[in-house]
Amino acid sequence: MNKDQNSKLRMYRTVDNTVNLPEHKPIWQGLVAYGRGVLALEGSINILVVLAQQQGADTTGITADKKRVRLSLENRVRIVAGALRVFAGQTNNETLKAQVTFTDSEITAAADQELLTIAGNVDDLATPLLANPANQLGDYGLTPAILDALDSAITAWGPLIGAPTAARAKKTSATQAMINEFNRADSILEDQLDPLMPQFEADHKPFVDAYWTARNIVQQGVRAEKQP
Repeated sequence: MNKDQNSKLRMYRTVDNTVNLPEHKPIWQGLVAYGRGVLALEGSINILVVLAQQQGADTTGITADKKRVRLSLENRVRIVAGALRVFAGQTNNETLKAQVTFTDSEITAAADQELLTIAGNVDDLATPLLANPANQLGDYGLTPAILDALDSAITAWGPLIGAPTAARAKKTSATQAMINEFNRADSILEDQLDPLMPQFEADHKPFVDAYWTARNIVQQGVRAEKQP
């Protein structure tokens, strides 16, 4: 993890800490979309910490929350598998449909290694289908960025549960997975949290100011010129 990435991760963590302060959390808890964005950001933070540790980066004082990494992986499996299931139904591909049909309990109750296997299988099924433009998987909500997010979670989850690095023939390197995850975290902020902040401006300006102060941290001791 380079200096700029360290600065970004620090900013993500500062934003997360800021929005979850006791005086701030009640302000946004009733806004479901905002809550989803906060959870997504927390998932990305934890995945980035794991990936940084795989790179041998200094993460002193930062520990990954295994439960949150697992939740991120579960959610990303659901998104990709769900898109493939609809695609399979529309194209009368019963074999694919059977391979990507899971109940929530099958995912949440899966043992750690079993979840890794499920995620890997879904990823392996999606990759060649997405590579073929004729399938138009974007119409089903499956994009390269969505699949990259699943790849990143898989890459983080394997070593976290002690799975051999070479357990999967196809895997994203920690370095590439980190790049993908930084892109995802940026997108969460820019597309899910930032646009909702004006809703709080009238009644909760101190919260909004604190959010943008945290959001604008780029390097330690340096503030970005970005304005909301």
